[in-house]
Amino acid sequence: MQNQPVAVHTARSFKPGTHDVEVNKRLKLTSFLQITQEAAEEHATLYGCGYHHLIEQQIVWVLSRVKVEIARMPEWGEAVRLKTWHKRVERIFALRDFILYDACKTPLVKATSAWLLMDVHTRKMLRVEQILPHLAQINIPQDAISALPDKIPAPDSLALHHLHTVRFSDIDLNGHVNNTKYVEWALDCLPFETLCHNQLSHFQINFNLEARHDDPIALFHASPSPQTHYVTGVRDGQNLFQVVCGLR
Repeated sequence: MQNQPVAVHTARSFKPGTHDVEVNKRLKLTSFLQITQEAAEEHATLYGCGYHHLIEQQIVWVLSRVKVEIARMPEWGEAVRLKTWHKRVERIFALRDFILYDACKTPLVKATSAWLLMDVHTRKMLRVEQILPHLAQINIPQDAISALPDKIPAPDSLALHHLHTVRFSDIDLNGHVNNTKYVEWALDCLPFETLCHNQLSHFQINFNLEARHDDPIALFHASPSPQTHYVTGVRDGQNLFQVVCGLR
């Protein structure tokens, strides 16, 4: 276990490259989420609970929920800095926040996330305080977003958008669909012109069940209002994930 003092926050600086941006030359949401997860892994490693620490016990972190508020996405090549910190453990969730700043230290994107510990063999969720008591003792009174990423209510009417079969490129190192792939699938359910002419203002995704190679996924879409979209992925009647996002 980690015996040395650990920095409450860690930060990394970067400039979005060509592979990180979308058609409007702004950072893609999926790229932002990938970078936040790399930063989370780096900080967890400092706490003695990164991937290589936990996999020895056949345990891994899985991302359960993410809520994002976007003032604006940085542009291609813009210098930005991402700060992250572990806030606390609440119920079975380890809560971690992120803030992305521009060169003038203005917050561009804020996010809060909820993580679970999973046994890789049984696929059961484990109590953080039992596995990582030192992490459960931390309570940082600072929020990027104060509201927890809670359950997402489904709209009354959903329409089937398309079917997707999970392929090799969808799978991550834990053997299930990488969480950013669900985000890609969800955004691909929104009209192309809508995404080209509007910017995301907020976004939340809840991961409910794992998906694996060759799973058939039915993607359903609804737009409760002109600027609000809801997407869910279903396998054999089971809800795998839910997304709600707003545009401006």
